[in-house]
Amino acid sequence: MDPMNDFKANLTQLEEHVPEQLHPLLEYLVNNLKTVCLVLGGIVAAVGIYVGIQAYQEHEENVAARELGTIMATQTGQQRIASLEAFVESAPGRMKTSALFELAESAMDQKKFDEAAKYWGRIGKAGDLEIVAELGRAKCLFLSGDAAGAMKLLTPLAQSAPESYKLPVNRLLGAAAEKVGDTAAAQTAYEQVVALDNSPERQFYQDKLASMQPGS
Repeated sequence: MDPMNDFKANLTQLEEHVPEQLHPLLEYLVNNLKTVCLVLGGIVAAVGIYVGIQAYQEHEENVAARELGTIMATQTGQQRIASLEAFVESAPGRMKTSALFELAESAMDQKKFDEAAKYWGRIGKAGDLEIVAELGRAKCLFLSGDAAGAMKLLTPLAQSAPESYKLPVNRLLGAAAEKVGDTAAAQTAYEQVVALDNSPERQFYQDKLASMQPGS
């Protein structure tokens, strides 16, 4: 017997034993059974494709994570930077961002601050990543001698950064402001540091503030 005809017959028998208000629904199912089956089949197929894609992406990320770990464990200096640059070009999703962080740090270790600033700039522009990337770029500028450029990045960041980032931002902003001779900006930044820092370094910044007072 044709399975579809058999299923229609079963629905017809069911209709005889259900309340009247459900008859229109059963009639719709009987009259449009092929369409309903196609829709349900399409949903099942779509779910299967989605699960397959997810599994493939997870596999690709696991493979990439092992490759990145090997680079970091076995290579140093310029060789590591070259391998990381090649890795970034084909790395999937989150692994690309992880590799860019490693690239930025590796370039800074090699004192290649201009290159490091470019890597920081490529890191994702979303939430905390943007803040970390901007802080990294500012540190590169400061260490390369461009304190004014660092200050330009850090001044708006000191206002917009979440509380958890205000301490490192203001520490670097204070140092950059001192470097360019902007005592007022340095004082404002160090006041924020003293207010936020509970570590032994707090005394160092209190002494800095005291030394900036007129007549000191």
